[in-house]
Amino acid sequence: MKKFILSVAVLTMIILTTNSCQNDDGGSSQALTKTSPLTNLLLRVTHNPTLAGKSENETNEFCFTVNLPVTIENNGQSVTVTSQDDYATVQNALHQCDDDSTSVSFVFPINITFADGTTQTINSTEGLQQVLDTCSDEDEDEDDIECLNIHYPINITYTDANNLSTVVILNTDDEAYAFLTNLEATNSIVISYPLTITDATGTTVIVNNNDDLQTAIEEADSECGHHDGDHNDDDENNDNGGGKMSHH
Repeated sequence: MKKFILSVAVLTMIILTTNSCQNDDGGSSQALTKTSPLTNLLLRVTHNPTLAGKSENETNEFCFTVNLPVTIENNGQSVTVTSQDDYATVQNALHQCDDDSTSVSFVFPINITFADGTTQTINSTEGLQQVLDTCSDEDEDEDDIECLNIHYPINITYTDANNLSTVVILNTDDEAYAFLTNLEATNSIVISYPLTITDATGTTVIVNNNDDLQTAIEEADSECGHHDGDHNDDDENNDNGGGKMSHH
């Protein structure tokens, strides 16, 4: 009888412990997908135009990232880029896209992702050139959120289509942006909290869950986020003798 009572007590403790753990991590409510609002906000926070193209002091920066894997032909040799470590090969191909004398080219179709998280399939060199031509025109309308910074490294649990999970450590905005860009519709991620950010007011803040992080980013968006039409609004205000305060 004593053994039975002891067994019931142990079983009850296990159940309580399991429930406690599930409640602590927020369960599936903390899981994000490619289309989650917070994922899109994180893309805007971590996006850096130099990831996909030229340095900050050059004009006509590329306003998108080429999704990996991608195959590039160089002097008759095919090279498949599967890792951000080799993204310089992609940058080189983008720089030479409008050079008829070059022997470097993409194997189409390729997929690209813009700063706002939207994707587009490119089927030819001509189609790619059209997108490149629009980059300089859209610089002022980038959707980046520049006044919130994430303190790295951060840990993310990544679950693939086969329900296999891996812990990924991200060390920079570039790594985070590339990782989020290449998420598939069948993937999910869980951010490990707490993590530290510098918010729109310049204050260092510790966030403990998705809701806190999303709220902080949305507040930063209202302070310094770039949106379509912002540049035109600025011009109109300046013409009327007014102006907007820029937050950086």
